Amino acid sequence: MKVLLLILSVLVQALVISSTVIPDGLYHFTCKANKNVLDIERASHIIQANLIIFPLHGGTNQQFILTNIGQNYVTLIAKHSGQAITVREHCIGETTVEQDYLTPGNPYQEFKFIVTKDKHYLIQNKATGLYLNGDSHILSHVHNELGIMSAKACKDSHKFSISEVCQVAGPSVCDDNSLDILCFN
Repeated sequence: MKVLLLILSVLVQALVISSTVIPDGLYHFTCKANKNVLDIERASHIIQANLIIFPLHGGTNQQFILTNIGQNYVTLIAKHSGQAITVREHCIGETTVEQDYLTPGNPYQEFKFIVTKDKHYLIQNKATGLYLNGDSHILSHVHNELGIMSAKACKDSHKFSISEVCQVAGPSVCDDNSLDILCFN
């Protein structure tokens, strides 16, 4: 009986961790492998502008509005353009990540954040089942790494930390107890 209770306890804890909901908010997403963040290339407002991996500079093209839409899925909207992060499958077998108009119910614009043992997140697309890879080694026309999707999520390049962006005017008033919060004035 004690063994059964122990097993049930472990299962309940696993379910609680895996179903953790990230609160709606404004975030940066940092790749564990290279410490670079998700970024819309050149702060472009055009449709199909590339999602790239780039050093943090604090621009609004590196800030994404996360909105929970149910069943542990979220949409990610680029703050600077108001466009949704969208996975695009090309006929040549390449899968890239771009921005596009938000279309409610579009599974290519829906993502699940899966907590890893080291408290990072895997970002999985609903339509493809693929994971965002922050170290693609595929370069865009300006030689920045493109955000692409991978079938396996087993490397640090697939793991992202999430940092809330403080929206404050004047001096920073971030919570000193949270190292995950970044403020840009």
